Amino acid sequence: SITSARQFATTLTEHLQAISKDKHLRVRYSYDALPVPRNEQPSPEQVAEFRANMARGNFGFAKLEILPGNVGYLDLRGFAPPSFAGETAVAAMTYLANADALIVDLRNNGGGS
Repeated sequence: SITSARQFATTLTEHLQAISKDKHLRVRYSYDALPVPRNEQPSPEQVAEFRANMARGNFGFAKLEILPGNVGYLDLRGFAPPSFAGETAVAAMTYLANADALIVDLRNNGGGS
C-alpha cells in the first residue's frame, strides 16, 4: 500500500523505531541529491562558545548518587566530546568507582559525541 518514497521512509522509520525502541533512528528521503558535507573547522571562538554551553550543563552529568546497597547512579543527559568533558567524566567515575553496581540512566539523554 506504500506508493511514494517519502511514505516508504516514514513507514520504515516507524517499524525500525518500534523494533529498536530508539527514537534517534530515522530514515529520511530527499528527491534532490544531498550536498556533500564540507569539513570546515569551527573558529576558536565557536569552539570556546560550544564548550562554555556544554559546561553550563556540566557536560551532561546531571546527577551522581550512591543508592542503598552501594549501587552507583549516574544520570547522564548527553555525550560531550572527551576533549571537553574528560575531566568531568573522570571526576564522576572516580566518585562512583567503589560502588558494587552501576545504573547509567540514559532516559533523558539527547545524544552527542
